[in-house]
Amino acid sequence: MSPTAKKEKIAVASLFIAFIIFLIPSLIYARRELWDSTQIRQMIKVKEKLEQYNNKHQTYPLEFKNPPFEYVVTEKDSKGALAWYLRTPTKNTLTSKNGFDEEEGRNYYFRIVNENNKTFYDICGGSFTCDVIKK
Repeated sequence: MSPTAKKEKIAVASLFIAFIIFLIPSLIYARRELWDSTQIRQMIKVKEKLEQYNNKHQTYPLEFKNPPFEYVVTEKDSKGALAWYLRTPTKNTLTSKNGFDEEEGRNYYFRIVNENNKTFYDICGGSFTCDVIKK
């Protein structure tokens, strides 16, 4: 094998290794992003169940088990829960924020919270914001 052919093979191998080194983190991030969006879509379905419960009983339940999501009542009265949030951890670290998601008719308040080096996505119900947690 000629020295030029060896140099070409080394150059091609180096480019391939560099490509892999840059590609793997992107693929890992994309996989985490897919997991996060799947969790959020599932939480939206759970929120719809809670809204159906509220339409039927004129209150939200005080307890609601739906793993892997955490259901936290933030306001209540003698009949039941008035306000709540559903929480799921995210795989990707996101910037904390509050907002209203009206995309595709979803219409819900959400917040992204960073606590103890973890990021959580919350969907809130029964109140007009996700700003303050009242216990």
